[in-house]
Amino acid sequence: MAKSSTASRNQKIVNLFTTFINGLVFLLLPFWPQRRTTMLAILSEKIVPVFYNQVTSAASVKFWCFGGWPSYRAQSATNKEIATIEWIDNFEDGSVFWDIGANIGVFSLYAAKTKKRFNILAFEPSASNFSVLVKNIELNEADDNITPMLIALSSKTQLDYLHMQTNVPGNTGAQFGQKVSEKGFKQGIIGYSADDFITQFKTPIPNYIKIDVDGLEKEILLGAEKLLMHTNVRSIAIELTAGSSEQIEADQILTSYNFKLGKSQDTVQGKSSVQNYFYYR
Repeated sequence: MAKSSTASRNQKIVNLFTTFINGLVFLLLPFWPQRRTTMLAILSEKIVPVFYNQVTSAASVKFWCFGGWPSYRAQSATNKEIATIEWIDNFEDGSVFWDIGANIGVFSLYAAKTKKRFNILAFEPSASNFSVLVKNIELNEADDNITPMLIALSSKTQLDYLHMQTNVPGNTGAQFGQKVSEKGFKQGIIGYSADDFITQFKTPIPNYIKIDVDGLEKEILLGAEKLLMHTNVRSIAIELTAGSSEQIEADQILTSYNFKLGKSQDTVQGKSSVQNYFYYR
């Protein structure tokens, strides 16, 4: 018999615990279904854990672990994508950072905690991810440094659907304007090209840009023609499938704007199919 995974064992324990709590509340309040619902709702809110990740010797980040994926991302914040952490370590204080595909805010929070006078725009179109991102910003009192943006970036400005395989907090793989699967969940969202976003809202030009959107990286670059020409943009980190047509085309776009590839590294150590590419000018 195959040995069950840690995740499946954890899920079994959680299911048993949930059944016990539901049964206990029913025994205490057998004739008041509305009060039972209220009690369970308040209890579920109170028991969401907060994980403290000591990201450096002088700084820690608080993460609201509302589910398995946020918990995993909180605990692996500085040891999963090591090259991205090292890239942020080299940012100059007082810079502007765009975190495109921020998810629950791991890299935005790390930058806010380790850099001085930093202006960060954290773009995350998934509403379930965005709610955790906002809570994490609140927990870390980082709203003076991080502005969360519930929008998608793409090649053009349009209203469309964000298609997701799952809507659980911490999810990945969502696609703006493109179906992921026939059974997925879709959420209406507005998308901007980077150029339109800057023109309309007069936002500062970013010095550093991280793009991790699981498939629409090239579309974002195509919508950032004026931005990529701007000399204030010093470096771009972009996650792509190694050797794919998207990776080759993204490289051609960036090199056409005089960016040079500094290095690439596995997104997850030991899995070379998906890599983070770091470009500099």
